[in-house]
Amino acid sequence: MSLRGQWVAKYSGSNAGTGVVDIDEFDDHFAGIAVAWDDNPALPNSLVRFRTLSKSTVQHLTTLPVTHLDAAGNTLFTDSINRLKINNIVLPLPSILIFISMEAPCRSNGRHQ
Repeated sequence: MSLRGQWVAKYSGSNAGTGVVDIDEFDDHFAGIAVAWDDNPALPNSLVRFRTLSKSTVQHLTTLPVTHLDAAGNTLFTDSINRLKINNIVLPLPSILIFISMEAPCRSNGRHQ
């Protein structure tokens, strides 16, 4: 296993924050995590884990389960998630589509250029 890359970028839309994607390279596949760290500490962060079926440089992954995290990165318990929903906080559903292209040039530290 070796670190294939780490990508860090700001995002904005219905929420704003920092997205982090870590990808590890194995003999016959890639695996990693993607985390959306929300700028609003009152809102949960979202994490998905993924594993590809091959080492193709372009991957399409669907219906990845989302894990909700607190500001410290701890998994939220069901009661915390239910309290957020009662307060009309909309939580992400399983990710519909993740698109990964490993062809983007990287500097030596693995960050996307």
